Amino acid sequence: MSSKAKHLNVSPRELRFEVTSTRPSTQTLTLKNIHSEDVVFKIKTTAPKRYCVRPNSGTIAQGSTVSVEVTLQPDKSSNDKVNVDKFLIQSVPIEAGMDVSDVSKVISANKSKVGELKLKSHFSFITSSIAERSKKVSRSGGASDGTANALQKERNEYREQLTRLNFELQKTKAELENVRSSGGSELRNRFNSKTATADNVATVSSSKTSKASGHSTLFLLLAATVAFAMGFYTHMHLFPEVDAQ
Repeated sequence: MSSKAKHLNVSPRELRFEVTSTRPSTQTLTLKNIHSEDVVFKIKTTAPKRYCVRPNSGTIAQGSTVSVEVTLQPDKSSNDKVNVDKFLIQSVPIEAGMDVSDVSKVISANKSKVGELKLKSHFSFITSSIAERSKKVSRSGGASDGTANALQKERNEYREQLTRLNFELQKTKAELENVRSSGGSELRNRFNSKTATADNVATVSSSKTSKASGHSTLFLLLAATVAFAMGFYTHMHLFPEVDAQ
C-alpha cells in the first residue's frame, strides 16, 4: 500500500478473496481518521463492475473510524485463476464552510489537499466442490479440529513415504547409471565378489570340519593307548613271570 498524504490509516493493508462461481466473498476495510480535522473520503477501484463497496464515500470525524464492506461478486466465467485489482482511497480535510454533500466535487476542487492511499486486492476463483467441502468442515464444529488434525497427520505420513520412495528411486537410478557407464563391469565385479565370498565361506566350513575330524581321530588314538597301558599293567600284576630254571 502506498500513500500521498496521511489523513487516514487503513486496515488491512491488502484484501484477499476466495470466491466461487455462485457465491460472493466479502472483506471489511477499517478507515481511521488520524488528521487533526474531520475528513471526507472516496474509494475507487480499477474493476468497479466486479466489486460492491459500501459505503464508497462519506465523512469521518477526527479520531473516528468507519467500516467499509468490500464484496467481490461471483464470476461464472472464471475458475481456478488468480487476479489482482487495485483500490484508491482519496481523502480531503473538511474546512469551515465547505459543502461536503458531493464528495466527488470536494475532491475535484481541492486537488492540492487530496490524500491518497493505494492498496491491492488479490482474489482467486475456486470450484464449488472445494467450497462445499470447506463449508461442511466448518459446520462440524468441534469435530472439525479432529478431522483437520487427522487429515494433516495422514498427509504428513504420505509425504514421508514419498520422500523415502524418492530416495530409493534416486539411489536405484544412480546404481543403474554406474552399471551403464561401466559397460556392465561393475555388475560382474559384484557377482564375482559375491561368488568369492560364498567360496570363502565354504572353505572355512570345510576347514572347520577337517579340524573337528582330526580332533576326533586324535582322541580315539589317545583312548586306545590308555586302554592298552592299563591292560598291560593288569596282566603283569596278575600273572607274574616265573624265573627260568
